[in-house]
Amino acid sequence: MIRTSVTHPNFPPVNLLKLSQARSNRSKLKNQNKNLLKSELANHQASINEYSKDLWKRSMSLELSENYKINKPKLASFQLQPEINEKMRTLIFDFIMCCHTRLKLSTPSLFLTFNIIDRFSSKFLIKNFTYQLISLTALWISSKYWDLKTYIPTLRVLQQLCCNQYSISQFKEMELHILKSLDWSVCQVATHDSIIDIVLFLNQRNVIHNEYVSINEIKIGAIMLCELASFNIDLAFNYDPSITSITAINLIKSALIFKRSNTWEDIHSFATDPQMIKITEALLTQLSAAYNKQDSEGEIINSSSLPSSFNSKYNLQLDDNKTNDNSSTSRTAFFKTLFDALYNYSIQWQMNQFYSSSSVQEYLTSVLNTGVATPISQENPCDATTTAEDIPPYLYPTQQLATPSREPSHFISGSSVIKQPLTPITPSMTKNKYNRFSQKRSITTIMEDPHPSGMKKRSTSTSRS
Repeated sequence: MIRTSVTHPNFPPVNLLKLSQARSNRSKLKNQNKNLLKSELANHQASINEYSKDLWKRSMSLELSENYKINKPKLASFQLQPEINEKMRTLIFDFIMCCHTRLKLSTPSLFLTFNIIDRFSSKFLIKNFTYQLISLTALWISSKYWDLKTYIPTLRVLQQLCCNQYSISQFKEMELHILKSLDWSVCQVATHDSIIDIVLFLNQRNVIHNEYVSINEIKIGAIMLCELASFNIDLAFNYDPSITSITAINLIKSALIFKRSNTWEDIHSFATDPQMIKITEALLTQLSAAYNKQDSEGEIINSSSLPSSFNSKYNLQLDDNKTNDNSSTSRTAFFKTLFDALYNYSIQWQMNQFYSSSSVQEYLTSVLNTGVATPISQENPCDATTTAEDIPPYLYPTQQLATPSREPSHFISGSSVIKQPLTPITPSMTKNKYNRFSQKRSITTIMEDPHPSGMKKRSTSTSRS
């Protein structure tokens, strides 16, 4: 029972509800004071500048600890899952990102949610009809860890997000399952956005004095890249947050410099580590396929590779032939500039990869050595042979290509029952033991009917896995 008043022999009774409302209103008034916000931000930056090196050392020590290596997400364990796969993981992450944007939660809560889902799926066998319950519960735990109380979603809100597929008791039970499986260690290492902040503060002199980029653009662009990396199962499971964040910072910085000064920086100039090169290539490959490709009749032949939640969060509508009349807002224009730079950089990188390939190099070498005979026609009556001097300069592999001159538009019933306790994953498990679960079901089907046909409902056991 909630106490609404406090009595004291020497003081009149106090209404706690009115007191909390008064404190909330006073906090809102302080948030509207720009001078107060500026002073708080200055104090925060001064503290970070003083302790940034210590924070960075602490973050690195956590990633190198044995506890993190043991409990980090493992791709081999995830691939043993009989009922969920990479496609379902992408759909669940897309759903969680939509919920995160709708609830207006903080950035670290999104990265922590992704991490909790992957860590939990590396330890227990997950039924396809409980995957959404696990993901929403992970979002609930992350919001409790990072966000203010006013932004933490209630259990009723969580039920609405899943169309009342799960009961309140199931959310509470799943929360206890997850916390026990993680040994009550919710956040093992620093999230991507925290690492980005520390790295930028350590190198803010190099960023501030650069006329082509700003520290705010690098931060937001790096966060966008880290969000895309979280959807890539290989990048999320095989690489630590620190190296992914550093790679994202270098990539967005090079992309902005290339867009504004037409100065090309190859990925090998900033990605000296083999892991950084693989991360950069994976991100550029994903960015280069960001637009819907259409044929002459207007039918889409290659759809965008970006998640729909990513497009809606940053107001990106990635169609080549569509425009948005509401592109005048500064926020949308800011995101458009960042994504424009990343997309143009990825296209230039693909063109450089093409011209530096062995087949193209062999062809260019044969052209330079033997020449190409030009057929005789009415328009070309002279029998001439092309020489090295006649070859257009853009065919030379060492010639730097110009920036693509395109400017695309970027705006684009019942409660289910958990059938059995979660089962820990063991190395001896193989997918052949679960052939009866080989039939795949989409997330949409799971939301509409969490119980597959032919399977009887069983009540949730109270035992813990």
